[in-house]
Amino acid sequence: MNFEKWSKETIKYDLGDGFVLERVDYIEFSKYHAVYHGLQKANGWFKKSFDIMRSTVCKDDDYFWIMKDGLKVGGVLIEPNLIGELFVIPPYSDEYELLKKLKEILVYWSDVNKDIEASVVNPSQIDIYEKIGFVKVESGCWMIRPTEEFNVIWEGDFNIILPKEQNKLEVAQLIFEAFQNDVGSNSTYSVEERASWIEDYFKDNYHIEILNKASTLIYDEKTKELVGVCLISLWQEWPLVWEVAVKPSYAGRGLGTKMLKKALSVLKEEYPVLRLYVDVENEAENVYHNLGFLKGLELMDMKLIVNDK
Repeated sequence: MNFEKWSKETIKYDLGDGFVLERVDYIEFSKYHAVYHGLQKANGWFKKSFDIMRSTVCKDDDYFWIMKDGLKVGGVLIEPNLIGELFVIPPYSDEYELLKKLKEILVYWSDVNKDIEASVVNPSQIDIYEKIGFVKVESGCWMIRPTEEFNVIWEGDFNIILPKEQNKLEVAQLIFEAFQNDVGSNSTYSVEERASWIEDYFKDNYHIEILNKASTLIYDEKTKELVGVCLISLWQEWPLVWEVAVKPSYAGRGLGTKMLKKALSVLKEEYPVLRLYVDVENEAENVYHNLGFLKGLELMDMKLIVNDK
């Protein structure tokens, strides 16, 4: 079939056999996304206002209705080299049929020199993605714990301070060192990329006093070097561990656990829970488990290697 070329301005794409991709009205689409995709991802653990759930659909992203013979049967985020957040609308249920159609136009659109990424695939969809040629890259999961007051004692010659914007380059360097030997994609980002993200973190969270109070920088008083960082953000109404990292040469001293205990203690003033996201089989998962964090649904990132069209 001859597909329409990719364009931000194109409203409809004919996939054949009665299937059509149609750009969404974001207000209407966000309701369907929140119910048919968002509730699966949320694991049912924590209640969020429906307006907050709907706000996760960004108007700058390329969301489409999936139509079959003029009826809405699903929705998806799709653009060259990327697919994600696929959901179907009951009573339609043939996700395999949908994905085969989506793969055809996705391969046509995509740069053959790059992999096609499938972002945050729900466990129920992994087998279907594999049937059409995608392979697993890495998986992660949400973890959640009630906030609680701890008596945190900082042993050793450490200076414990609250993060400030002028610390961002040091923080970026430490996070780079902490994760550069990881197996997952977190190890591939440069210091400059991390510094840009940390700048965004401060822009979005620094003005919220309790998040800053719950965050931590640890300096070695003797060497004056930054050896630990824990940054707390706010996402969908509840606090989230944006990043926690310890300088590799200081690992095993319980610094990460203490920073998280401090966060749990401070946040108890206003919030009932703290959440985080961790790569599955990351050693840190055991640290979080031992701190009482409950593991939820695993979400998979996958890819399709495109050799030719």
